[in-house]
Amino acid sequence: RQTMHTLLMYLGFLLIAMLLWCFVSFNRVVTLEVPVPVVVVNCPAGYRFVDAVPDSVLCSVSGPGMRVLGTFTRTRPELTVDFAKYADRASHTLVVPSVKSLLSSVLLPHGLTVNAVHTSSITARYADASKRVMVTVDVEDNGLSITDELVLKPDTVTVYGTQAELDLVESVQARVSLEEGVNSYDIALAVPGSSVIVDP
Repeated sequence: RQTMHTLLMYLGFLLIAMLLWCFVSFNRVVTLEVPVPVVVVNCPAGYRFVDAVPDSVLCSVSGPGMRVLGTFTRTRPELTVDFAKYADRASHTLVVPSVKSLLSSVLLPHGLTVNAVHTSSITARYADASKRVMVTVDVEDNGLSITDELVLKPDTVTVYGTQAELDLVESVQARVSLEEGVNSYDIALAVPGSSVIVDP
């Protein structure tokens, strides 16, 4: 009986020691590199981004181990970019000058510090107008000839850009490149001298 009592006391002290170790370990300051998703909100319907907005930003954060673990496993914070706040209407560009500052405002309430970010700023042009235009054919035959009738489907496409850009666009070129020994046509849609988006 005395041996059992001693064993139980030993196991009890061992359990307390393990719990104290876990508490101290999880509350030590740790530094991790983690990706944080980027979400653009309040973007008007019909707007399209000409340049890609990153899906996430990689950042180095530090804080108590338990807070870091809890924040990125349960809370799953996001970097929310308010289009209404960061859109430059004059240049039709979304501009976030300091990703680190914006991310700090997200993680600071969780007791975490942002040490560095791999994406210092976000800049992406956007289109706020669209229209449907005809597709014309520009054949680069390289001395070869088309034996079959060339039919384009669809023969119209939607283009996105600023209204000033779209006023200059009357059609879209379908560039067909013929190569010897190749039975298929390489077709690329383009708007000469413009950066508008072409969406079939």
